[in-house]
Amino acid sequence: MNKIDNFLINHTSSFVCFLFSFLVLFFLMFLPFDFYNQNKIINSELNEINYIEGEVIRVQPPKGKRTNYDFLIKDCDKEFYIHAKYVREHDFKEGDYIKIYYADNLWIRGSYHEIVNFEHNGKLIFSLEQYKEEFIPEVYIFGITGTIVAFITLIIVGIILMYKNKPVKNIRKYVEENKEKYGLTDEQVEEVIKQFEFSPKETKLDKPREEIYKLFKDTIYVKNNRTYTSGLELVENDKYGEIFFDVLADTVSENELKVIYDDCVKDDGAIYLIYQINNKKAVINIYDDEVTKLFNIDESTLYFLNAKKSEPTKKEIDEFLIQVEYYNKYEENIFFIKK
Repeated sequence: MNKIDNFLINHTSSFVCFLFSFLVLFFLMFLPFDFYNQNKIINSELNEINYIEGEVIRVQPPKGKRTNYDFLIKDCDKEFYIHAKYVREHDFKEGDYIKIYYADNLWIRGSYHEIVNFEHNGKLIFSLEQYKEEFIPEVYIFGITGTIVAFITLIIVGIILMYKNKPVKNIRKYVEENKEKYGLTDEQVEEVIKQFEFSPKETKLDKPREEIYKLFKDTIYVKNNRTYTSGLELVENDKYGEIFFDVLADTVSENELKVIYDDCVKDDGAIYLIYQINNKKAVINIYDDEVTKLFNIDESTLYFLNAKKSEPTKKEIDEFLIQVEYYNKYEENIFFIKK
């Protein structure tokens, strides 16, 4: 999955804002150019404006939401239009002879030009003076200003949402880094983390720790060249959860990375990523992306088990990402690594 795909998945709201901002920018291309062309016509005399005359080979009246009459003239590769309100009392047909003066247009409109003075079969039916009377520069100025404001607003909102909606993948790290911001004590930090990692129910162990340890260890098995565990089903409280994670952590040795699938989740959509470096162990529970079915990994993914005061160093993070890449290449291609 490339960076664009990852952005679209994780920042849908921002993408929508950016998409609308480019649509607004598209319309913003028209307004200044139309204003320039119309202002040029307003300050010109009739003999200073482009014109053409000839026989009509096609006339297309307004239809549906269209409000213009369109004309094609023999031996002319341009198409001309005029709003129906100026000529609705006249009948047009192929073979009519017309003489029209027309404005320049934006390149994106191709050869589609607005009529500013119109003679039909030798009779003037719409004059340049009428065109000038209809021109209201304030409409364009307000339109351009409003469009610029809308464009800037959408860009700013998109950027804000992009950072605001950034997913939190490491709950422990996030809570510990922001405990002063939210006024949390060390005890409150642990309580918040427990709400995400384990059931908050506190009980004493009803069996010896060694027996519970073996119980969880026996839940680990291999199937179809993958390692699975059904241990989550046996976690009754946070004490059981701690032992379960200890069992998983003990499955790796120094500089080893292992993936154990949680068989309580259908379609192998959840894993425990176990890793050890510098005698510090990590057990990270990750769910796959709903769209890509890959497990997203970045520099904030790594955190150590039972190491509250020990944040991963840059070197440890880099080594961790190398191990994940190695796993992708030689074991299973199941990770999307964002650097």
